[in-house]
Amino acid sequence: MKWLNPYQDRLLIFFSCLLIAGIFLIDSARSPASISMIGLALTAIITLNLKHAKTKLLSRKDLLVLSGLFLFLLPSLFYSNNFDYLFERLQIQLPFLVLPLAFIFFKPLSNRQFMLIYYFFLLGVFIISLDAFINYVNNSEIINQMYLQSQVMPTIVSHHPTFSIMIAFAIYVAYYLYKHQFYAFNKNERYLIASIGILLFTFLHIFSVRSGLLAIYVLILIEFYKFIFIKKQYKTGVLSLFFSLLIGFTTFLLSPTIRNKVENTRNDISSTENGNINNQSLGSRVASCRIAIAITDSTSWLMGSGLGDLQDLSDYMWTTKYPEVTKKIIPHNQFLFYLAATGIIGLLLFIFCLLFPLLYHSNFKHPLLSVHYIIMLIALMFEAFFQTQLGVAYCLIFILLPLNQTATWQND
Repeated sequence: MKWLNPYQDRLLIFFSCLLIAGIFLIDSARSPASISMIGLALTAIITLNLKHAKTKLLSRKDLLVLSGLFLFLLPSLFYSNNFDYLFERLQIQLPFLVLPLAFIFFKPLSNRQFMLIYYFFLLGVFIISLDAFINYVNNSEIINQMYLQSQVMPTIVSHHPTFSIMIAFAIYVAYYLYKHQFYAFNKNERYLIASIGILLFTFLHIFSVRSGLLAIYVLILIEFYKFIFIKKQYKTGVLSLFFSLLIGFTTFLLSPTIRNKVENTRNDISSTENGNINNQSLGSRVASCRIAIAITDSTSWLMGSGLGDLQDLSDYMWTTKYPEVTKKIIPHNQFLFYLAATGIIGLLLFIFCLLFPLLYHSNFKHPLLSVHYIIMLIALMFEAFFQTQLGVAYCLIFILLPLNQTATWQND
């Protein structure tokens, strides 16, 4: 279908934005995310020129290795007993195989087209945050109390750790778009973008989810380091850090949610130290990581338990070691999750396949890619992030889009 080739960039933009919209709406409708992934794969197929297919495949080692995030799980087929759980996990991971291979055959977008997708993401995060904030204002007493009970304000994206890191990334996107003087329709949009970034930074503190706050302050410190030690822009660096801390500290003083979150965290730590982890957010996470180590000890440090049997073994360990806990969770650390499931061999393959695209040909120099990786790695330390369709779709699309911009393209 060569007649579609001139429209490949438009199809890539459309399905990328549809996937981002699907990520936002995944709790109410899973089909947009799935349809968009299928659409991206079909776009690559129908605009494929077989003449240059082999050359393009061999030229994108970063994307080929990224697809290993699915392939390294396949040996579990030979030593797992629970195939229902195994195939459920593999189905969730399948985009790691399909989408990197599809992106090999996409031409780079123009800078404007590329930033337009990120602008769409920024506006989506802002709209969801605004909706959550309005709901908070109307129900502040109830929601404030929720924060003392290890809960947070409801949002359209119900998995609050994921949404918090989306906010952190969206704040950087606003900074990036403003710095590159991007606008869709009018130059004055730059001030809108800057305002959205500041409002999201403020809302992130009101939202008060630990992973998102940790991510944004890591990014602030990295930018401060760049301004001071690399760019030698001392005044800009100090002022940026000062105003960031000022907004954060002011929000802490004025927002009951963040104060209640701090109090809840203190109580959580105290309860965990006293051996009471039932219904404790931090305590349950720490216990789940200990269980991952226990599973590895009881099976094989080399090969792990097999991905298919991890859930059953995790439930058994919870019942044995923590019988009082009513909510049994999988290991809330992606690295320990794969250590337990696939052993040291699988864990090392996972780390290699994940980091190789960032390091290959100095791809880390692309700021949107490196920042996304920083935030993603922080998330992986506190969540089994790749065990949900939401986590896979969100992480993957923002790896693939900047990698696509690094491609050199031979015209068909």
